[in-house]
Amino acid sequence: SGVDENCMRVSELSIIMKMNELHRYVGALAADDAVIDATNFMPGRLSITYMKVKNLRGRVDEVNRRLSPYVAFRVGYGEDYLEQKSSSKNCEGHDVTFENDVVSFDLPCPSRYLVGGDVKLTIAIHDDKNNDNNLIGESCISLASILASNGNEIEVKDIKVIKPGDVTTNTKTNLKLVFRGAKVGMIKMHPKLSATEYTRVFISLEDGQSKTALVSTSDTNNGLDFWIDPTNWFGFFSVQLFRGDDVMAEGKLRLLDCIQGSEQEKTSSIVTMPSSDLEIEHSFFEAGFAEISNIRAFDFEGDAAELTDPRIMIRSKGKCHININMTGEAECKGADPKWSDKLALPVVDEYIISVDFCEYDEVTGVSDCIGTGAINILPLYKDGKIDARVDLKQQTALGETIAIGTVFMSLSFSGPRGVSFPRDERAVPSYSTEKNDTVPEQPKVSAVDGIRNDEGEWNDEDIRRSFQLIDLDSNGYIGAAEIRHVLIMMGEHVSEEEVDMMISMLDTKGDGQIGYPQFKAMVESEDPANENFLENEDFNCIKDSVVTQRRAEELEKTSKKREVLSRIAGTCNLVKGDVTRMWDVLRQRAFSSSSKVTHDSFKLGYNEFTEIMPAFDNTSEARCIFDLFRNGKHLDGREVVMSFSSFVDSRNEERCRLAFDMYDEDRSGYLSMDEVEALMMSTHLTTRDIIKKKAQVFMRCADEDGSKNITIDELIVASERLPNLIFPKQS
Repeated sequence: SGVDENCMRVSELSIIMKMNELHRYVGALAADDAVIDATNFMPGRLSITYMKVKNLRGRVDEVNRRLSPYVAFRVGYGEDYLEQKSSSKNCEGHDVTFENDVVSFDLPCPSRYLVGGDVKLTIAIHDDKNNDNNLIGESCISLASILASNGNEIEVKDIKVIKPGDVTTNTKTNLKLVFRGAKVGMIKMHPKLSATEYTRVFISLEDGQSKTALVSTSDTNNGLDFWIDPTNWFGFFSVQLFRGDDVMAEGKLRLLDCIQGSEQEKTSSIVTMPSSDLEIEHSFFEAGFAEISNIRAFDFEGDAAELTDPRIMIRSKGKCHININMTGEAECKGADPKWSDKLALPVVDEYIISVDFCEYDEVTGVSDCIGTGAINILPLYKDGKIDARVDLKQQTALGETIAIGTVFMSLSFSGPRGVSFPRDERAVPSYSTEKNDTVPEQPKVSAVDGIRNDEGEWNDEDIRRSFQLIDLDSNGYIGAAEIRHVLIMMGEHVSEEEVDMMISMLDTKGDGQIGYPQFKAMVESEDPANENFLENEDFNCIKDSVVTQRRAEELEKTSKKREVLSRIAGTCNLVKGDVTRMWDVLRQRAFSSSSKVTHDSFKLGYNEFTEIMPAFDNTSEARCIFDLFRNGKHLDGREVVMSFSSFVDSRNEERCRLAFDMYDEDRSGYLSMDEVEALMMSTHLTTRDIIKKKAQVFMRCADEDGSKNITIDELIVASERLPNLIFPKQS
């Protein structure tokens, strides 16, 4: 009497909820389970995958009435709630099953719907026979244990459904519910397209990520990678289909639909469009997390020891994302600063993280990098825990590299069980996270001590293990790209010429690679700086003096090209526009001379060559370049133009698009291995034999779908990850 009807309804539902859930709470207490903290539920999707209603017409006055029931669900109470409902079913019996219905709730913040310390799901059964939405009965259950059991399907049986004020109803319902938390990671998408209908597909996210796939076969195999994190979990993919430059169809795909399958399982979604539907195959690579703690530095000198607010910044860069995390203010400053922060970085395909020592300006929020270093995290994936030492280097205004101090830190790794890291990365070994919980701490030793035994002698097993660590592609040889990679990780900045000279000292075959016997001899030599230290070694292949002499001549010629091009670029004040103009003239000439463009279309004699070149101070410069690049009486004009591009300022993407336009001779939308080798000959200023192995390494990293060809997007991504391999700095 006098009690508000809505308050009574809430009270009744609360009592019913407690009755339905009592056995669950009793079971949790009996098992001594921890109390569920309802304020810390992770974002995700709640799906009701099975609904069965029993004894639907239980009241005597409606025994013969035919119903058309549906089930309505509500998450939350009051003004803040979400509602969804099933389809309607024509019911002739007492039981009805909604077997094909799936009702889903996307919950960016489940704790937003807390009522009395719990998130509640209201279940209401309505009769839609006469479109009057007549309420048959309702009930309420707790979602706390379901939201806490991420990924596990839970069946709730015999939920009593009553109509407020009617105690005669004996309808019950069974539900199956599953909550899948939103995860951080990478989605790889494969649109399935018909080459006769469209030329390309463009896929974008609201956070600015976008990728394009060109169509050249009936099934497009290009993998398009997108980074997934809290900023875009509940967004949509926008999908556009093009014919030429015209948008022919477009639609949307909910992001969460693409990460609901099992780990790395390939599933498909259909994007509905006005003119046609598009199938997109996708797989999700969940990220692991590298946690960095116990960060302390030693022996900072000069300006580095006098910073007002020194910070450590950790950066990881993958195929489709860059993650950055920075410490707070140091506990102590000066020559030996220390930070108490714990930093976490999500990682998928990374195997190197960068460490920057910065001065932070709290007013502007800008950090000025003082020195930098890097950590190889392959041992972290393998062992789960490591202690790392990072020697920080600083490059002065004069181009000199100086040491500024050392940073020590502890790293631990956690990731989805049974998954190998780094993921979707064929260039380096991967290690499974299915390991023992306790991992021995790595000893703090120098690189030299790490491969000596207790008597200070070299250990064969450890030398081989060191060789395998440097041999990133596991082909039994060490190439230029692998040496450069290791030296950069050690903080050493080396030129391509210096790396080639190192290899030439150990290369007994003349193929630009170092085998294990040569590597072992170098490690055990008392004086590896002496270029004759291999003469007394007994190798399976004898060092060929003719080959060695030829490689020396090639290195000298590369150095000469670099010197001449640099001088001309400086004298003529070449800019990006000049290089573009040279290519426009060369391209117009090649495409106008023949209906089918081939490698020969770009061959130029001396007179033709001078037509596309910038105005030199004297003709001797033009003759010098022609003689350096010619093969017989002709040279490849693209090689000269692309070489000049290395000596002008341009963004990486601009350089990639210029290179792709030059070397995609057949306009297929792909670069083959042969075309990549031709491109790298021009950027490395050398011969095909010298860069062949480098090109193979680059293709392995760039060719994500294994098609043995790379697209413009794959070229851009790979060049950002391996900039010195495809576009080495020449000036």
